[in-house]
Amino acid sequence: MEHFFNHLFGKVLIMIVLAVCGIVIVIVRKAITAINKKSTQSTIDALQKSQSFAYDLIASLDIPYARRENFPILYFDKLKSHLTQIKSAGNFSILHVANLHTNEILVVAELNYSDFDVSYLGRSTDVTKKAYHQFVLRHDHANNMLIVLSNIYHDTNSKFQKEGFIDAIFKGTVI
Repeated sequence: MEHFFNHLFGKVLIMIVLAVCGIVIVIVRKAITAINKKSTQSTIDALQKSQSFAYDLIASLDIPYARRENFPILYFDKLKSHLTQIKSAGNFSILHVANLHTNEILVVAELNYSDFDVSYLGRSTDVTKKAYHQFVLRHDHANNMLIVLSNIYHDTNSKFQKEGFIDAIFKGTVI
């Protein structure tokens, strides 16, 4: 009988540990999301207060993701105007648009997406997450070209998310 209780206690202990681990994972994920949201809001606040911060941010977004040739300045001006008026581009919510130069637009965007992750009960399931990205849309006057820049992606999710924004820009959702 004692062996039965020890065996049952071991199973209950394992279930408790798994449940606690699942809850910790979810709490950590929620904390990371909250930190990213706060950081993005701080970035937007700093952009609204200081142009020098905006120029520093633009300088850090130096990885070219896409180019569109034969893109006249007239189209770029329409794009700038349109981006300041819309609330979304594809699946992205536009959080902030800054027109700093005649040839550059800074866009801060949020994406809600589903990912396969751990739920509250410690089971693998689809969960909703948020990602925040910054993009620079630059018009190259000399080559009559639109260039989209951002920071380097850190995983394949980030890469595909950035490509989703570019698709929204290039495939007619915005332009």
